[in-house]
Amino acid sequence: MSKGLLVVKEAIKSLGTKEVPLGSNQGVGFINDAQKFWNMGPGTVYGPQPWCGMAVDKWFRDASVDDENIPHPAVAQMCANADAKGGKYPKSGERVPPGSIIMKCGIHTEIVEEDTGDGYLNCIGGNTDNMVKRTRRKKSEWRVCVPDAVREPVPVKTKTIYWFEDLRKKPDKKGPWRVRANRERVIKKLPAEIQKRVRRIRIGKEGSKNAKYAFEIIPVGGAKTWEFGPWDSREVREAELAKYEKANGYKVRRRAKVVPA
Repeated sequence: MSKGLLVVKEAIKSLGTKEVPLGSNQGVGFINDAQKFWNMGPGTVYGPQPWCGMAVDKWFRDASVDDENIPHPAVAQMCANADAKGGKYPKSGERVPPGSIIMKCGIHTEIVEEDTGDGYLNCIGGNTDNMVKRTRRKKSEWRVCVPDAVREPVPVKTKTIYWFEDLRKKPDKKGPWRVRANRERVIKKLPAEIQKRVRRIRIGKEGSKNAKYAFEIIPVGGAKTWEFGPWDSREVREAELAKYEKANGYKVRRRAKVVPA
């Protein structure tokens, strides 16, 4: 996922937000909060103001994505801010990334939800018909600004989990065979009680020359009786492992891997 999609997700949260009353440039919640950051809105010196630029600013802030200080209450100033940073246009041949900003300088601004590849952009705008709504904009009619951060991937948070395996209880694997029918003939010769504990597995893509067929005989206690855990702490795993080895009188296999947090 890109950081630009985080901005889009924030915009989606506010879809349907309307001015109250319509045409007043104010509304409890998202609209007033967006203006408050700029010392605008009800009860301020400036009072309620057109808020499309402030909506863009808030979506970036709420997503914690660097907007390079391009958003501003005045869309003319947004264009000037983009100019000062070299324009920030899409790269040659690039579809406009989600989270990019479109502007009609001095008039209106929105963010891009999707470049549909046909010369149009699906967008989300604040103060669009006095509300936050989805729009479809012709790309050639708008200035497109792409802050660098919207292209960046969101760092994946990970953690390490710990568990152990008792290999003496692991399923007994049979095969492989290149022909499925050969595997099935072997299974049919097994005692009925064992056939109930057979799990068929395939190695490689079915139908390819490299496909192989095998099966496992699952322990009586179930398919996962040889795995214990996982735990988020190595220390906890070690304590449980020590108790298990002492109770059973033999060593087991330690396992760990990094997974999404």
